[in-house]
Amino acid sequence: MNIYDDNQQSLTNVAGQGREIRKTGGYGYPMYSRYPAIDIEKNTVREYFRIIRKHKWVILATLVAITTIVTIGTLLTRPVYRAQTKIEIGKETERVLAGQRIMEFETANVFNPLYLQTQVEILNSRDLSRRVIQRLNLIDDEEFKPRGIETLNDSEREVRMVNAFQGRFGVSIGRQSRVANVTFDAYNPALAAEVANTIAAEYITWSTESRLQGIGTTKDFLGKRVQEAEAELRQSEGELQRYIAEHRLISLDERGNITIARAEQLNRQLADTENDRRAAEALYQRSKEVPADELPPVIGDPTVQALSRELSRQKQELANLTARYQVTYPAVKQVQEQVRQLETQLNEAKIRIVRNIETQYQVSRKREEDLRLSFGQSKGEAIQQNRESTELGLLRQKIETNRKNYEDLQQRLRQAEVESDYRPSNIRIVQAAEVPISPVKPNKILNIGLSLLIGLGLGVGLAFFLEYLNNTINSADDVERILQLPSLGAIPSLQSLTRRRSIGSGKKSAALALNSQELVSGHESISSFAESYRALRTSILLSSAEHAPRKILVTSSHPSEGKTTIVANTAISLAQTGARVLVLDADMRRPRCHKILGVRNDIGLSTYLSREIRLDSVIQKHEVPNLFVLPAGPVPPNPSELLSSIKPRVLLADLEEQFDHIVIDSPPVIHVTDALIISPIVDGVVIVVKSGQTPREAVQRAKQALLDVNAKIFGIVLNGIDLKDDGYHYNYKYSYLNTHEEA
Repeated sequence: MNIYDDNQQSLTNVAGQGREIRKTGGYGYPMYSRYPAIDIEKNTVREYFRIIRKHKWVILATLVAITTIVTIGTLLTRPVYRAQTKIEIGKETERVLAGQRIMEFETANVFNPLYLQTQVEILNSRDLSRRVIQRLNLIDDEEFKPRGIETLNDSEREVRMVNAFQGRFGVSIGRQSRVANVTFDAYNPALAAEVANTIAAEYITWSTESRLQGIGTTKDFLGKRVQEAEAELRQSEGELQRYIAEHRLISLDERGNITIARAEQLNRQLADTENDRRAAEALYQRSKEVPADELPPVIGDPTVQALSRELSRQKQELANLTARYQVTYPAVKQVQEQVRQLETQLNEAKIRIVRNIETQYQVSRKREEDLRLSFGQSKGEAIQQNRESTELGLLRQKIETNRKNYEDLQQRLRQAEVESDYRPSNIRIVQAAEVPISPVKPNKILNIGLSLLIGLGLGVGLAFFLEYLNNTINSADDVERILQLPSLGAIPSLQSLTRRRSIGSGKKSAALALNSQELVSGHESISSFAESYRALRTSILLSSAEHAPRKILVTSSHPSEGKTTIVANTAISLAQTGARVLVLDADMRRPRCHKILGVRNDIGLSTYLSREIRLDSVIQKHEVPNLFVLPAGPVPPNPSELLSSIKPRVLLADLEEQFDHIVIDSPPVIHVTDALIISPIVDGVVIVVKSGQTPREAVQRAKQALLDVNAKIFGIVLNGIDLKDDGYHYNYKYSYLNTHEEA
């Protein structure tokens, strides 16, 4: 792979990366992306699968725990049997006659929801339950006897018994149906059927007794009501005659129509007058609150406009004269007098308009008062006529109501006399309960199936909750979605790389031993570790639209994110292309480049910036060809002051003449200002983020701090990724297989 041309010092060829490369404009934002346009829906689904795979053991443990608990509980539960009887609830028969009348009444009431609901409440009543318990003597049955019932008195024992009984049966009626399903649950299947049938029988008995109990008083009640209705009818007819005579009412229609029409006309005139008065009042109030010059009538008055124009012209002429002559000059005095007269005339015109506004307001208010008085009188007449007409209508309606009530009561009385000898039952058992064969509880298949669904749902929910609590950057998608910055590369952790390599080859490679070296030169040139830095090198070289960057600053938001290791390996990767590369350790607070690259640190950047020494005396040649190191040197007391001087700019200019690339290690952005001081004088900044450890807020703060000093951000390097992740595992296997095939 040929990336860098020594003669032209420009980007010439990029191959072997298996992807397009991003170029960026100002501030590191992408000009065109090496990634295709993100499909949000696909990206979201992929993120869901990543979260599920990441927390698969949590999901599996939750699923197994819930399923195991439910399965054990289901197997240990005592089986319960359910018996069912069906009862047809017919129409009410208290007012039913034979023949055609039966069919009419049945059609009108067969699906009466209120009546059917009432019957359901009766079936669920405690009285009916108490009758069944007493009939079957269930109070001595061990299955129904509540715990501790021996210590209770009779009333408490009965309450507990009824509660236990009602907890075992249910009543339901389907839509557009009058068949009630009565069910009862018991451990003994024969007892369940017996109780269900007894409930139906007791319900029929209770219904019959209730109807017979009320029939004796029905005729007496209806007889009294017929007499009362007849008296009310005669009284209402007399009231109507007296009212007509007292008010001399012959025809109210014609007189009422004239009065109503006049009231409506006055009402319309009053509404128009009110609108005029409100407008006049608003203008009048405004005339008292603002200068006259701001009032629309003043602004639009032709006289005011003419006087204003003439006044402006005279003032302009006065200004011209006073610019050339003294104030005592006759012409000046003459114009001044004209200006004064015009101002007086203008003020008088404005005052006249303002007074006219007040006059119009008073006139409109007086007109409104007169119309309101007339409307009130007309309205009173209309109300009185309407009251008389309404009262007359009510009296007539009362007569009709009383007459209808009287006739209806007479009819019901005749029906009651017939029904006293004709009382068919409206309730019958459609299907008696049979002894159940299979239990209804527990439903093993349903319980285990639901436990699987609930366990899976809880497990997935717990996985997403754990992911929600994770406030770190974990993937390249997070970088682009959250930080809105390019992802330059992803560096695997040596632990995950060693684990994957060991799994893939069946043994651990000596070149990938965990504690061997942190440098690319310490690993196989075809390893995934080295390949990740070659990909990072390519992304950095193509991160600028104009030319390959030469001064590259590497920083992070917090310490211990691996920026120094990435500085060293990126520099080695650049040097392997044949370019002359210098590692500049600008982290004079906690220098570490000399330890990783194995060079001396007794003299370095701090020495050069604080003394007058030769530049070549602080630059050391590394064993990697084309790689040079300028260490941080002894820790100075004032690193920020040294970097704020002019010497760092001069130093970088001198280094550019000697090296093709300068890779600079700097302290974290958030803790000190060193990186912010250097970032504006380099070609661009690379931010290192530790996968799964660096908080998103910290990276956002670092990004914003760099942008605030006009630094150009190339992008983000995600360090320490775990190859267990699906996407990274695939990329690793792809790179590993390709490189071995080439070898």
